[in-house]
Amino acid sequence: MSTADNGDGCHGGPVRTASTGAGSAEGSPETVSTGAGTAEGSPEMASTGTGTAEGLPRTASTGAGTAEGLPRTASTGAGSAEGLPRTANTGAGPAEGSPETADSRRGRPAGVLRFVLTCWKINLAGAMEFRLSFFLTAGMMFINNFMWLFFWSLFFHRFPAVNGWELSDIMMLWAVTAGGFGWANVLFGNFNRLATIIATGQLDVYLAQPKPVLLNVLASRMSLTAIGDLLFGFAVYGIAGDHSLRGALLFGFGLLLAGAIIMFFTLAANTLAFFIGNAEGLAYQLFNGFLAITTYPTDIFKGAVRIVLFTLVPAGLVSYVPIGLLRDMRPGFVAGATAAAIVLMALAIVLFRSGLRRYGSGNQLALRQ
Repeated sequence: MSTADNGDGCHGGPVRTASTGAGSAEGSPETVSTGAGTAEGSPEMASTGTGTAEGLPRTASTGAGTAEGLPRTASTGAGSAEGLPRTANTGAGPAEGSPETADSRRGRPAGVLRFVLTCWKINLAGAMEFRLSFFLTAGMMFINNFMWLFFWSLFFHRFPAVNGWELSDIMMLWAVTAGGFGWANVLFGNFNRLATIIATGQLDVYLAQPKPVLLNVLASRMSLTAIGDLLFGFAVYGIAGDHSLRGALLFGFGLLLAGAIIMFFTLAANTLAFFIGNAEGLAYQLFNGFLAITTYPTDIFKGAVRIVLFTLVPAGLVSYVPIGLLRDMRPGFVAGATAAAIVLMALAIVLFRSGLRRYGSGNQLALRQ
């Protein structure tokens, strides 16, 4: 790739440009000289100004700076391009070590944010195109979650407390788990489908687009049922949660934490498809098992199982949020859960990038829908 940063009176692109002026081109076949302006960015470049190109085929020098012995490298103005093939530098500054300009690097985060926001807008518009289906799908998930709370209420009517857990704690557990899963699956709906995308060769569509591959894959889909989960989480918080400002902030942080842990653990499991082939079944079982455990009180598990649930399969970090964050703010738990979310995110990204080097195209003609 090559990027030209044009100074005053310069333009880029032509291979052979003819003009007249004070400068002359000597000893360079296929190269002619133009007045004060230079044509930059092509294999055969021009020399203008007071300097001349002598005996160096396909190498140009203009102004005070010279390009010495570097094929296909152009330098104009006071600066010079050193050691960078096929990179043009004009004006006073040199081109250093990267095909991207500083302006493009500064604009990248804003461009990525605009891209993600556009994806979400398009996903929502697509979901609302069939409004009856949208409301039925989200509404049925909303009702389904409340049915689970109904059965839990019957249990706690017979046993008012289980290892310190009460019905209100179970309600907040479901609010955090369903709400966290909901926002993750609404905004990044492909995190639990990555193994299928890899196995069927659908990843080719995203590789051909000039966007961050992983972010593009994740943000390209919205789950309709997850909207019901998210609304359910807020509804249960309205019934059983702490409505103070502190309580609302802690609940919001709990949703963010739970969603991040669920999403990145599932994403890491789905990247196994890069390494062991068809991993759809394994990834699906890990996802369902992880999600099921997050809906049960952590304190019913003892011994080695409890250790596993807080380390290798960190579902316990999600299900303990109602106790360790919402009811009793425990800094040790909050720090550990936050660190676990960051580690899972890093692990998922590393596994995806490593697996992407092993990915072989499925040679399928596919359209992104």
